[in-house]
Amino acid sequence: MNITMKKYMIAASLLLGFLETQAQVIIDKDVNQVVSSPSVLIEFGTQPKGLLLPWVTNTAGVTGAVAGTVVYDVSDKKVKYLKGGTGGGWIDMSIDANGVVDTSLQDTPTDLPTAKTVIGDRNTAAPGILVLDSPDKAMVLPKVSRPAVNIINPSAGMMAYDTNSKQLAVFNGTVWTFWKASEVPTVTTATGRVWMDRNLGASRVATSSDDTAAFGDLYQWGRLADGHQLSNPGFTTTRSITDVPTTSAFIVNSPDWRLTPNDNLWQGVNGTNNPCPSGFRVPTAQEFEAERNTWSTQDTPGGFDSPLKLPKPTYRGPGGSVASYGTMLYWTSTVSGTKVIFVEGGNITNSNDRSFGFAVRCIKN
Repeated sequence: MNITMKKYMIAASLLLGFLETQAQVIIDKDVNQVVSSPSVLIEFGTQPKGLLLPWVTNTAGVTGAVAGTVVYDVSDKKVKYLKGGTGGGWIDMSIDANGVVDTSLQDTPTDLPTAKTVIGDRNTAAPGILVLDSPDKAMVLPKVSRPAVNIINPSAGMMAYDTNSKQLAVFNGTVWTFWKASEVPTVTTATGRVWMDRNLGASRVATSSDDTAAFGDLYQWGRLADGHQLSNPGFTTTRSITDVPTTSAFIVNSPDWRLTPNDNLWQGVNGTNNPCPSGFRVPTAQEFEAERNTWSTQDTPGGFDSPLKLPKPTYRGPGGSVASYGTMLYWTSTVSGTKVIFVEGGNITNSNDRSFGFAVRCIKN
């Protein structure tokens, strides 16, 4: 999903007073910090902190909003933006449906209807509590490496740019959701299903089974894209007690990166920690099996010869080492006891520990 805010960001919340300015703005504890470019309207410092979006009771009750409005909807605990044009409307950026928010501080005060801050064109008619309006300048979000790890105690409705994964990150009060600034490249197979045309993290469609640029990232089953899936993640033996580890390291020397297994991870497009782009999810074993049955041969060569162009990526073992097994290895979302079904060449019945790092190929919901 491409999210561009070239002209303005508009949102509705509580602010006392009215302010307008045409100057470039930087918010940083270093008073000597200057804006990074003449094209910047507002940007933030280098501290590991995010931008907290305005909260609204329910986007259904927001009247007069224009395309580009970004808010945190308290009713369903999701970050949303208003898309204009064909297919427009409030777009869910959080995906995960298990957000948590404490509104006790906001429940009593009364909003000032005329409150408004404008940065840029002081004559703008766009409504909102904060309006950024400029024909040639844009906002630069707070830039944080691995916000899921380095932003301590994030608040519901927080937004930042992850400099590590090069993705937009939003927090719904429970988990971070990551967005890539591009359309998702897809392929339609013989089953009629739409898949991503490459593995998560891959830079291109595979040109051969051994094409390393097409291998992609190696995910521990059920984890979000917090950095552990990358080529040099660091390692720890401390297992997580929650669905979102406090580390971006690959958790080693255990059958599960979680202290207690959670079978609800990666279940469906709205599943907790779904690592796939919006509208996509990790496929089930049955969906992979349906694809395999259409291949010229039901094995690794057949997978590459299929429209999916599946390479045979490396994997990361529970000890942290990367190795090649010489066949396809892909996660499914299908749980089998304490283990999870994975694709092993033409076999889609074997299961493995959740601490392994395997490739992921996403299917459209």
